[in-house]
Amino acid sequence: MWHLGGTPASRLFMNLRESKNYAYFAACETQFLRAAGLLTVRAKVKPDSVVASIREIQRELLASAAGPLPSEDIEQAKAFLINHFPLEIESFDLLTERAVLNKAYGEGDDLWNQVYRQISLVNADRVFEVARRVLLRPLVIVVAGDKNVLSSKMNEFDTVEVYDNLGRLQYTATQNKKEPSHEAR
Repeated sequence: MWHLGGTPASRLFMNLRESKNYAYFAACETQFLRAAGLLTVRAKVKPDSVVASIREIQRELLASAAGPLPSEDIEQAKAFLINHFPLEIESFDLLTERAVLNKAYGEGDDLWNQVYRQISLVNADRVFEVARRVLLRPLVIVVAGDKNVLSSKMNEFDTVEVYDNLGRLQYTATQNKKEPSHEAR
């Protein structure tokens, strides 16, 4: 799924920044855990473009689950991952974090020797299959910013939960109605 974002030539970056001029930055990355995976899309967008950016991100995600992506997109993403891997372990802190994650995920010591081989095995069909499985689940969309600026823009969504800067639920807005919050999460 790295094809969507992470490099200046990626689909997501090109869409949000170059084509639409909504974002300053856009990236998509995946993490595969033992029992699940996590797909994270991050974008730093202009406040006036928040809703349109979310819609474009959703459109890009759904497109990746609609059919295999062009092989040049996959090859570009693979090249990025292969070339970027040394940077992920270049400092002692990064190497330590990677080693801890490998142990936590139960990957074993051989993972270090398999990174390039595993990346090279990725193809459009495998990406398509993963995208279909991942995107069957509901998306969780997190928007961070000044609530005075963003609150009026969130009206297009069915349900919006508003949290304070400590992560406590303040209220839930449903179709422009505020419902009392449950205990802070």
